[in-house]
Amino acid sequence: STSKCIIHTRTNAHILSIPSLRVDTSQANSIKIARSLIADNPEVLIIEHMNLLKDESSVRSAINEWSNHEKIDTFLLLIDMSDPSSIEVANFVRCCIDQVPSGQC
Repeated sequence: STSKCIIHTRTNAHILSIPSLRVDTSQANSIKIARSLIADNPEVLIIEHMNLLKDESSVRSAINEWSNHEKIDTFLLLIDMSDPSSIEVANFVRCCIDQVPSGQC
């Protein structure tokens, strides 16, 4: 069974310094950092920074890549909550994730 969680935390330079970790790239240094900071098995993890996803299409694409992957069960999206539009962005992402099971994202 698949579960999805939304976690909120305060904006923090340490959190925002976590590197992006995508499916399709070989990132040995990023994997090492992710393993030490977040997960024992970073191969089941995608990390994205909202400020690097420039438009709605790139957000939906990142969510779809995660939801359609057989082994990856964790999608960590880092949003700088000091940004004036961060609440709207977080709500949009929640909406996209909620639509994943119905195939509408």
